[in-house]
Amino acid sequence: MPKIALFSYELEPGMMLAETIVNDYGAIVVSEGTVLDEHTIRKLGNLNLSRIQVLCDKNDVPVQETEDNFKTQ
Repeated sequence: MPKIALFSYELEPGMMLAETIVNDYGAIVVSEGTVLDEHTIRKLGNLNLSRIQVLCDKNDVPVQETEDNFKTQ
């Protein structure tokens, strides 16, 4: 799936990380594939990262996970 790089202030709950985020010591802060929530977005904003990669569709629109995506039929 394609990726798009966003500033932390552009992140929204439901977006999915396309990369693992590590701190200055190499410790994992947030793993690839994590669906973002408000708490995680604040945490990423505090890291002062230049850009954060999230998954997007073929039109460069960030993928949003919703409750409907988790419901079984």
